[in-house]
Amino acid sequence: QLLSIYNQKYSYFTEICNIWINTIYNLLKQHPITEKRHSVNSQDDHVLIAMLDIATSLLNIEENLKNSIIGNELVKFVFNSLFEIPTIQNHSPLSLPMCKQPH
Repeated sequence: QLLSIYNQKYSYFTEICNIWINTIYNLLKQHPITEKRHSVNSQDDHVLIAMLDIATSLLNIEENLKNSIIGNELVKFVFNSLFEIPTIQNHSPLSLPMCKQPH
């Protein structure tokens, strides 16, 4: 019976983590670029940093999320946001990488 209670709580926790990861993923996709390139007055995007910190914590706590579809999509999105560079097809001012390294 104790194992049954544990499994129910674990299942509920996993479901909550999935909801949070999905929410953070959708918020990240909609989040505007706020840092300016080559600007002396540029400040770190604390909202973006907080969302990435929460996502990192959830992925570290709930191992199953790392191998889930949403977990993989989130990791790919963050990786592309960090390292993707503008291409000939996509080179407007909004096509800069979303995430930037702090100064």
